[in-house]
Amino acid sequence: MNEKARRRSRRDKVKLVLAGVAVAGIGAAVTTAAWTDDVWFSAEAQAAEFDLQGRVVGTNDWLDIGVDDTVEDSSDDTVIVIPDDAWLSGGVPVDLTTLVPGDTATASLEVCNAGSTDISLAAADSTLTGAMFTGADPATVTLSAYTYSGGSGPLAPAEPFDPAADCAGDTASFTATLDVPETWPSTYMGSTGDIAILVVGTAS
Repeated sequence: MNEKARRRSRRDKVKLVLAGVAVAGIGAAVTTAAWTDDVWFSAEAQAAEFDLQGRVVGTNDWLDIGVDDTVEDSSDDTVIVIPDDAWLSGGVPVDLTTLVPGDTATASLEVCNAGSTDISLAAADSTLTGAMFTGADPATVTLSAYTYSGGSGPLAPAEPFDPAADCAGDTASFTATLDVPETWPSTYMGSTGDIAILVVGTAS
């Protein structure tokens, strides 16, 4: 092989080597690059609507709409007044302003779940004030257990829930019974008293 042929052969070998490096570089780039993909999940959250409303059984409108700032404080409540004709004895209204020994009168009350979550009820509680409910032989008020429209508690919300609709969730009814002792002493004549009944519901 003459000198010219040797130089051409050497140049071709250099070209081949360079080409091999280039190909090796391309191959390295392809094999080290990873294909990637990702998956995202999302969800929306919202706090429940919560509202326990009440009324005297037999009336139409649910009252005490909305949630109170302070539980067990009537100052920020719409207190539901029990009308005189709602206190009954044997189906006959009892005038609470002319009570005599042996009188008894019962009022039927109910509460309703107007929110979007279950409501558990604490036992109804009464606070009695005034001379009629103090002393040696006072008048008393007894509150019954609840009767649930759904069979048992807690009170379930309406399904589907509509915040613009009237209260349509489960209800619970109970009675308040005022009893005057048969032996009510004459010292109670003209005495007065106030009855406050509290029902507390808790979101559950």
